[in-house]
Amino acid sequence: MAAGILALAGFAIDKGAEKDNSAALDPANAAAAELYEANLFIPDQREKDAEVLLGVLDEDAPVLDEEEPAQEDPSGEEEAASEAPVAQLDNPDALLAAADAETGRSLFFANGCQACHGDTGEGLIGPTIAQTGFSLAQVVGQYRTPRGFMPSFGADRVSDQDVAHIYVWLQTLELPDTILEGLGTP
Repeated sequence: MAAGILALAGFAIDKGAEKDNSAALDPANAAAAELYEANLFIPDQREKDAEVLLGVLDEDAPVLDEEEPAQEDPSGEEEAASEAPVAQLDNPDALLAAADAETGRSLFFANGCQACHGDTGEGLIGPTIAQTGFSLAQVVGQYRTPRGFMPSFGADRVSDQDVAHIYVWLQTLELPDTILEGLGTP
């Protein structure tokens, strides 16, 4: 038995440089690594630097080409809400009236939302969504026609009522000290 343990230890030491570090990643970073590997998300330089430090990406990972800086809105109004897709809901008030925060919490985790948005909507590789500034129609629109690298969730997978449950739960969450900006952040 002792010889077997020593043999395994020797093998692990011998393979030290080749060992797979993915098991050391927390679930959110493991999810991010999967998105990168599947080419569903290509980080900008800032994101890449952070992911390299976390061990999620290698130094030779590709990065997005830098775009020209966005022009400031001279009116001073944010364009974020206008850019959000808006779903046509028959009766959003009825969906919200029937929504249950605890059901929303369960659905949030069942659909893997925490992988990108964190356990409390604080944001990880996706933006902060706790107390989202989006309307229910905009959140449903984001599920159906997402911007960025968020996967699409059809009504057959996450119904409008399911999204309403999640939306109500997100509104109960405390805002984190640091907000990861994106469309719909408070």
